[in-house]
Amino acid sequence: MGQAVLAVVELRRGAAVSPDELIAFARRDLAHYKCPRRVELVAELPREPQGKVRKRELVERYAADEGRDR
Repeated sequence: MGQAVLAVVELRRGAAVSPDELIAFARRDLAHYKCPRRVELVAELPREPQGKVRKRELVERYAADEGRDR
C-alpha cells in the first residue's frame, strides 16, 4: 500500500515504443490498479552477474524519485 505502479522497461535493440503506448497496452489486459501510472525507459536494467534483475536497486532508485515528485 502507498506505492504507485511503475514499469521500468529495457527495450530490445532496434525497438521503439513510447511510455504512453505501453500504458495503453497494459490497460487493455490488466485491472486498473495493476496498470503502471508511469513508465521509465532505460538503456539497461541493473543485473546480477547471473543475469537476474536487481529489483531492490530499482526500488531504491525510484522510491527516491517519488519523494522528489511530491
